[in-house]
Amino acid sequence: MKETKKRTLVPTDKSDADRRTTLYLTNNRSSQQDEIKELIRAKKEHNKGKKFKSRKNPPHFCKRNRIAYLDYQDNQLKKVTFSHIPCNSWTCPDCQMTKALTVKYHLRDIIVLNDLLYFLTLTLDPQKIPPEYTDNTHKFITKIFNHFITVIKRKKFEYFHRGKNRYYSFHLKTQELKLKYVWVIEFQKNGNAHLHILFNKFLPIDVICKVWEHVGGGVMMRIEKVKTLQGISNYITDYIVKGIKHDKKNVSYLRFNQRRYSVSRSCTRPRRSLQKAEGKNTLPRWVYNTIKSFEYEEKEIIL
Repeated sequence: MKETKKRTLVPTDKSDADRRTTLYLTNNRSSQQDEIKELIRAKKEHNKGKKFKSRKNPPHFCKRNRIAYLDYQDNQLKKVTFSHIPCNSWTCPDCQMTKALTVKYHLRDIIVLNDLLYFLTLTLDPQKIPPEYTDNTHKFITKIFNHFITVIKRKKFEYFHRGKNRYYSFHLKTQELKLKYVWVIEFQKNGNAHLHILFNKFLPIDVICKVWEHVGGGVMMRIEKVKTLQGISNYITDYIVKGIKHDKKNVSYLRFNQRRYSVSRSCTRPRRSLQKAEGKNTLPRWVYNTIKSFEYEEKEIIL
């Protein structure tokens, strides 16, 4: 049988050999992380439907585990750097702002990549909100927005253009370019929600008004073509960060498991690729572990 070599890391202190924890060179987290995921899933189910509020202190598993960055050069391990793994939770006071900024930059990339040039704001009419949704306008506005998108995509509309003094037909099914959008939710001081949406194509305002009022929305709305993608992407994604600031003050109108933003399936997502450093053949690898700080050295094990 042919001998194979496996490269691993072991403590330099021989007295700590019994305390050695296996390091897995994989993108999947260890069994300890799987247990934490089960706890998080159970907690989410328990909090479902309750009003959202931030924790006073980070959860016990936040930054408990650590991650090792293994830097290779010329296929040789040269450096190992450790850092703590955050919980990346919206409720964690230490991680929620970092997560909000990560989402902000991710949405900004999607907006620029898909040319979402048309900015639309949709509001609610307080007189049309059913009694069961008065304390949960997020659920109501997202429900009727999904209905709005379905109607816009399927039906054919006739509308009158006042500037050209003639009628036009509008039917998305006959257009080659698929409808793409990103929305971010914002709450007014009275708790009513409204949506800030970016589309990749123009929708006639007469059609929007007709359909939005039909599904139960308000009459206050506007659509306009933005001047720059960078400017509007920064503007709309700032509401994610603004919502976190409200959460910290415990004035959030969100409920647990409710979305702060949404991206249509038709949108192209930016690719995440490993980039090589200039002039170096750097191949980063991820290792998850629960060990306490050891000093490591490279060692070859013959299996």
